[in-house]
Amino acid sequence: MTPIRTNTAIWPLAIAVYHGPASLDDHLAHLADWNRWFARGQRFIVLRVFMDEAALEQADGVARATKQWLSDGAGDAIRSQVDAMVNIVPPSAYARMAVLSVEKVFGVPGLIAAGLPEGLDWLRSRFPEFGQWECVTTVVQDCLRGAATDFGG
Repeated sequence: MTPIRTNTAIWPLAIAVYHGPASLDDHLAHLADWNRWFARGQRFIVLRVFMDEAALEQADGVARATKQWLSDGAGDAIRSQVDAMVNIVPPSAYARMAVLSVEKVFGVPGLIAAGLPEGLDWLRSRFPEFGQWECVTTVVQDCLRGAATDFGG
């Protein structure tokens, strides 16, 4: 299975599901997904689901590549186009991840949650007009199965 799967079938919600370790090449391909999202020129919401602790680990070179990508314009694009970002982490990693701040790191409203229901409740309360929240769990499951994915969305 590809360690990073994205889906934009229910845009303006971009979903990324991370499962297992990702290589630098996997990560660079995912940054290209983000660039395609920015190229739409629209505001959007990001739901990132880390399925296991291995998905939270970074391969050599990822931090440097991400820092360069952010300074090359992605940081500004995130702040101007992303309405909110929710990161779902495994319960076993929640204590160490909860101290991080989406707002401080990315400059957008966000949440780090230990489960999909909590993250979706947070998003639903802020974006009730979205109207497709009932589809999100299915889309996340589809990403895990590799079915109906929109790689690069």
